Amino acid sequence: MATTASQSQTLARVDQEQLREALRSVELAVSTAAPFVHLSSTASRLELRTFGNYIHLRVRLPLDDVEAGLKATVAPAELKRALGAFAKEDVLELSQGEGEGLVIAHGRRRVSLPEVSEAVPVWPSLRGKRAVADSTDPSQLARDFELAMRTAHDEQFRPVLCSVLIDFDEGVLVSTDSYRLQRRSAPLRAAGEEAGDVVIPRDAAKVLAKDLRRRTNKVVFAATREWLSVSQGPMELVVRPVEGQYPDWRKLLADAPERGLSVEREALAESLRAVEAIASSSSSRSREREPVRVILDSDGISLRFRSLRDATLEEELSAEGWTGDPVEAGFQPHFLLDAIKVLDDERIEIRVKDALRPILVAGEQAVVLQMPVRLPS
Repeated sequence: MATTASQSQTLARVDQEQLREALRSVELAVSTAAPFVHLSSTASRLELRTFGNYIHLRVRLPLDDVEAGLKATVAPAELKRALGAFAKEDVLELSQGEGEGLVIAHGRRRVSLPEVSEAVPVWPSLRGKRAVADSTDPSQLARDFELAMRTAHDEQFRPVLCSVLIDFDEGVLVSTDSYRLQRRSAPLRAAGEEAGDVVIPRDAAKVLAKDLRRRTNKVVFAATREWLSVSQGPMELVVRPVEGQYPDWRKLLADAPERGLSVEREALAESLRAVEAIASSSSSRSREREPVRVILDSDGISLRFRSLRDATLEEELSAEGWTGDPVEAGFQPHFLLDAIKVLDDERIEIRVKDALRPILVAGEQAVVLQMPVRLPS
């Protein structure tokens, strides 16, 4: 005798691959402290929703065979395991468990998941929201968010720096950890009215970096006074912008040095990786006191490095465009290497004014302002 739910009990019939795709978006946004996914149905769709670290996310699946009334909150990991009990081509029947929980069935197979005792936050009110920008290149936009995060602070106790600024009017992303600052162009098209800057937490940028590339739908940004909404196809992410005074990045870049030279990006990266290999024999703490000397002159770029164990490296790189007296400056090699990694150009510009002022590493799409360190005598 079949054990599947009766027609009166079945609230949604859903293609398993669609459900898996929706669950992947949920997994990117759940809070590690209390992960949950809330499922609910209306007369025309099934919605998966979660909340984590001030990020609200939902995925709406339009369905033909669905009844209103399903409400279940389960653990995403348990739901993922339950889906693994069925063949990928199976059309699954989702129904309310007896009392609470979720029942997933196909044919004679039936999997029940317990209800998670987690309070589901109210979905943010987006009344009066207005479109501020959109993007028809979600894959590139996702990559831009990924690269922007590399120069953002990674500790939550500094929320303004642990974030990514979006300038919708100029179509750029900005991030800084106070030692370096990145400005990169992104495929964003302003909606026509002045939108200004919005600062979103790093966790939200992380979700966008991973989730946007999974679809080809246009990405739409909309804002209210309190929230920023990012929607793409069935997915919508709503995040509260970070409050606080963001560094005046425009002034910092306006004061950037103009004198510099052009060098092959990969050649310079290879040299810095060689420096890192020598420095790796020391502890991570002592490496912070091992700057690489970078000398710019008319012959090109010279790198000089000595580890605390007295291993040394010297290398000369050909470069073009330097005029005037040589300049010598010190940098943490891994920070300078990170600055180079966010650029995709074959050749990049290195601009510097003197040994104590920030260096500018520039490509066509992005620039990074990097603070030097004092060289030992």
